[in-house]
Amino acid sequence: MLDLKSLQNHFQDFLLDQNNLIENHVVATNEVSAQERLAIYYEAYYARLIDIVMEDFPVLVALMGEEKFYHWSRQFIATHPSIYRSARWFGKTFPSFLEAISSEWCAMAQFEWLLTEAFDASNAPYLSLEAIMAIKPEEWPRLVFTCHPSLRYISLQWNVVQVWKNHQCKKKINLKKLSRPQHFIIWRKELAIQFHRLTRVEKFLLDAMQQEISFSTICESLSTQMPTEQVINKIGLLLKNFIVQGLISNITII
Repeated sequence: MLDLKSLQNHFQDFLLDQNNLIENHVVATNEVSAQERLAIYYEAYYARLIDIVMEDFPVLVALMGEEKFYHWSRQFIATHPSIYRSARWFGKTFPSFLEAISSEWCAMAQFEWLLTEAFDASNAPYLSLEAIMAIKPEEWPRLVFTCHPSLRYISLQWNVVQVWKNHQCKKKINLKKLSRPQHFIIWRKELAIQFHRLTRVEKFLLDAMQQEISFSTICESLSTQMPTEQVINKIGLLLKNFIVQGLISNITII
């Protein structure tokens, strides 16, 4: 008689690798054989994981069609067994799985996954305008910004965001390749997911903040890209927008 842990390991091996060692420990009845009983659990396991993947990528399901999505998600489950205790994170590697199959499907999957990541990200305070206005002038050069933990970046070669937005309005448009990459940020403010297409300067500023580069160094770097007299006004306007949008959670003086 196997102990409980060994039985559990055999059952897991059956679900993941169809190893039949568990068969000898399953009670059959006149109506249902051991193989049939195990098959019920096997199919239920796959069905539940497919449901989870479908819930994480609803627009991708609509683009691919349920039959095609079912096929590829089944292949994904077979080749990428779950390594997480929580099924919530099972779909994390699905976008990379799609990369070799379709770059446009991969792009949509990446965008939808980041939406869920931003929603589930850690909580943190939002920096207020009052807090930034209280900084003394002599402290500004040594200021370092901390972005909200929900902030995510994505560079897109396909019109993923437009397709996603149209899907929310029950409108259908096809995925098309863009003439040049578009850079987006995704984040959570309160319980609402936000996304925004970045300008070149916005991207530069947020990248610098993520790297914890001081305010004085940011200004010096920007002065090589635009007239020096415009730098402070430009950064001031962008900082205000970032704070209002809930992109910054803290400031420190180094």
